[in-house]
Amino acid sequence: MPASVRIVIDTNILVSAFLFGGNPEQVIQCVRRGSATLLYTNEIRDEIEDVLARKFRWAETRLRQVCRPYWKLGVRVDPRIRIDECRDPDDNRVLECAVAGHAKFIVTGDRDLLTMVKFRGCEIVPPAAFLDRIAD
Repeated sequence: MPASVRIVIDTNILVSAFLFGGNPEQVIQCVRRGSATLLYTNEIRDEIEDVLARKFRWAETRLRQVCRPYWKLGVRVDPRIRIDECRDPDDNRVLECAVAGHAKFIVTGDRDLLTMVKFRGCEIVPPAAFLDRIAD
């Protein structure tokens, strides 16, 4: 495994990491340690912040305190192509980010994405599988 592997972390994993910890938090720790490089788009960032604000009633100050440092750890990419491979458009945005950023992994708990297993050379895995692979 290279020193820093490029990854896209899906919304469900980031929200779980911020709220509950566990393996999703360990994935974020890989980014903080530099063993993984986070890739994200403006759409992914906005979706995560919207979910935290709307579903979990996070105030703007809490969003700034938690999310802004996290985005500074990552690399924002700007996809030039549109993908329409999943029934959920938000899943397509994750695929677009992975392709544009040359990601090796998409880390997700989303069943629709996980059933794909791989997309254009990018492995789609749950957090525990990612942590196992990065430890190899």
